[in-house]
Amino acid sequence: MRIVASLFFISFFTSCGVLSFEIGENDYDDVMAQDKERIKSFEQLTKFANDNNYYEIDSSHLSQIIASNELVWIHTWRPFCSAKKCQYIKPFEATAEKHEVKLYMVSETYDLRQLDKIIKQSNFKLPVFILNNNYYGSKIDKTDVRFQEDITGQKVKSRRKELCGDYIFKKGKLLFKGNNAVDKLDAILGK
Repeated sequence: MRIVASLFFISFFTSCGVLSFEIGENDYDDVMAQDKERIKSFEQLTKFANDNNYYEIDSSHLSQIIASNELVWIHTWRPFCSAKKCQYIKPFEATAEKHEVKLYMVSETYDLRQLDKIIKQSNFKLPVFILNNNYYGSKIDKTDVRFQEDITGQKVKSRRKELCGDYIFKKGKLLFKGNNAVDKLDAILGK
């Protein structure tokens, strides 16, 4: 029983609204060989559109993105979250377009089957990124903490309680860190 308890934990995520069981891995080792061909390096992104591939992203890419765009919105999420905002991502694209914000949708896992399903049902047209396993490691909670530290430049003690997060930057400065930015973008940008 202790072994099972150490492998699985039960937690209730109120922002996601689901009761979930999680192993705590990012699924990279479970990606099938033919699907690994669809995982590309960030440098291989040639146009900012969905091309049925996924692009690995890490701290150096994030710094580059934030520095080279006036308004940047980085949204991270775990595709296994069953809440509507995790499964239907079109509102992120529409809101970013409306506000002329460069949106980076970043999955915290390599669950390509679930990502494919979400992108198809959302008719999502932008590229989707995945936190790089080689840089961030395979443990989701540790990955989340390191990602938050990379993007905010602040020490973080524990992972977010939510299964998604929004980070909005204007001219390289962090304007907003939280979630539900789709509903708050007017206020965040002062419009």
